[in-house]
Parts: sequence; structure tokens; C-alpha cells
Amino acid sequence: ESMLHAQARRYGALRLKRNLQLKGLSPDLVDHTLSQALPTEYERAHAVWLRRYGRPAQDRNELARQMRFLAARGFSSDIVRRVLRSQTGAAAGLDEVPDESPDD
Repeated sequence: ESMLHAQARRYGALRLKRNLQLKGLSPDLVDHTLSQALPTEYERAHAVWLRRYGRPAQDRNELARQMRFLAARGFSSDIVRRVLRSQTGAAAGLDEVPDESPDD
């Protein structure tokens, strides 16, 4: 739990899961610990995005960069799309964020 509290502010559930598994914790303990982080996944991803970028993407290249950044932090593609959809749109001249992550 201390590792979760220390890293949850910066990372998504996928990265947290991998870090917990690397510590040799049992799968049941990892799943239980992650269940505490999942309800705040969107809020944490949004906070990470705000700290790093703070403004909507101005073009598709910047949008892809922001998507890769959040994905590398361990946020799921669904969460990445939700965060960026809430920030892009008319400001970026983009109708919608693609449904596919650039890493897929």
C-alpha cells in the first residue's frame, strides 16, 4: 500500500500493476491493492496531463505525443482517450480523439 500511495499520483493502473508484480507480491495482493487505485484512474490521468501539458493539443502530432505520454505512464487507452477528448475538440480543431492508441 505504501508503494501504491507513493506512485499512484504519477502512474496508471497498468504501470502500478507491473511495479507491484516486480516486487514479487502475490497476484491476489496486487489485485486487491490495484482495486483501491482504479476508482481514481481518470482523475489521476487528468492531473498528470495537466502537470505535463496544461493545454489542449494544437495538432495531430501533439495529440499523438500526449497520448503516448499518458500510455507510457501506464494509463489504459480508454482513460487516455477520455482525458484527451475532454481537453481537445474545437480548441485543437479536432473533431475527436482517435479510438486507437498510437502504440497499438
